[in-house]
Amino acid sequence: MIDSTMNKPENSKITSEAPRSFLQLKLSIPNQQSVRIASGFAKSILILLLLFTLSCRTHRPIQSRLVPLDTPILKSKADRAMASMIHVQDYMDDIAISKEEQALLGDFYKTNNNRPVWLVDKRNAQELLEAIELAWSDGLTPDNYGFDVIKENLQKLDSPTYADTIMPAFYAQLDLRLTNAWMRYASDLQNGVIDPAKFSPGWKNIKQPMHLPELLTEALKKHQIRETLDALRPQNHQYNQMRYKLAELIEVQKNGGWPLPGFFETLEAVDSSTHIVAVRKLLQATGDLQSKDADSLSPVFDEKLEGSVVAFQKRHGLKPDGIIGKRTQDEMNKSVGYRIGQLIVNLERMRWLPHLHDKEYLVVNIPEFVLRTYKNNKPKDQMNVVVGNVKNHTPILLNTIKYIVFNPTWNVPPSIVRNEMVAKMKSDSGYLEKNQ
Repeated sequence: MIDSTMNKPENSKITSEAPRSFLQLKLSIPNQQSVRIASGFAKSILILLLLFTLSCRTHRPIQSRLVPLDTPILKSKADRAMASMIHVQDYMDDIAISKEEQALLGDFYKTNNNRPVWLVDKRNAQELLEAIELAWSDGLTPDNYGFDVIKENLQKLDSPTYADTIMPAFYAQLDLRLTNAWMRYASDLQNGVIDPAKFSPGWKNIKQPMHLPELLTEALKKHQIRETLDALRPQNHQYNQMRYKLAELIEVQKNGGWPLPGFFETLEAVDSSTHIVAVRKLLQATGDLQSKDADSLSPVFDEKLEGSVVAFQKRHGLKPDGIIGKRTQDEMNKSVGYRIGQLIVNLERMRWLPHLHDKEYLVVNIPEFVLRTYKNNKPKDQMNVVVGNVKNHTPILLNTIKYIVFNPTWNVPPSIVRNEMVAKMKSDSGYLEKNQ
């Protein structure tokens, strides 16, 4: 499980709209040991989700099902909306949906007598549109929920140019798009976009059960479209921290990013170098060094700069020695776009896990070798732990702790004896004595 150690800014709110380009990332799904972000950010993080299987069905022409517009019942826009009978199969060629989504939509409209549910009173539709527009704040892409098409079509309903000529089929298709958008967004917020089991066998199928048709029906009835969606995302401390940090970094990106110091010889306290100035500017931009605490033009590696380097190292899982060596320089030269990509991946991974609302729990951040305990969704204690490596990785474990064994007896597993120890014993007769 990935744990963010970034601090949430006080009184922060996610309100700004993120340019779509910030979320157009090409990501390599990480394994359990580390998070790796692909270098090219030209494609969407959600590109894997576009590979839906479209159902190819033969259906009767839409126009043959329409009531003529001059029929008295269709004089108002509300009447035309209600005249739009919705049969999901009839629109499969127009809306890209998976077989699973098709089944959910069919169940939903069957319980609503195949009638529109969004367009007689458009308040719910407008609220959904506003919620989808902020999908970027969870590392999701508004376009994956048909944002532009829905926005354009809702505008047509209010346009004198189109409003009086729109056919019932238009209402039916738009209503279907709205329902599918809400269900897809709800599912992504609660269980994630990607099935982790497809990329890593260590992940079990831990999707939380959702009853989307019933949930949406209740949300529409109570006019709580956005509130219901907000309640579906993880409510824990780590997830909220990462959302706030994502919003912060997107603002940094919009303003030109932060300066990268480049690579140089190892530097430590009391050293003097022209590279120190670049390091100061970076750490001020990342919030690790307060502007009031240091002269940004000073080339001297002073005590306050050393403290900010330690803070930077802790946030990135490095040895907090205050020395700017190769590994620290590698992390210092990661762009804002790279960090945004890391947050997007970690937000997705957090959605894969069971939602821990008000329980006490502990989290092992495998790449950091750290265990943290939480109470009421706030960090309480932490300690270092031993985990595996890439070759012998630590599996993802999700379970309830029922008891703790102190000073347990540990025997070497046969696989370790066979794969790691036998060769060493053959080459060194004193191996076992040396490693008691």
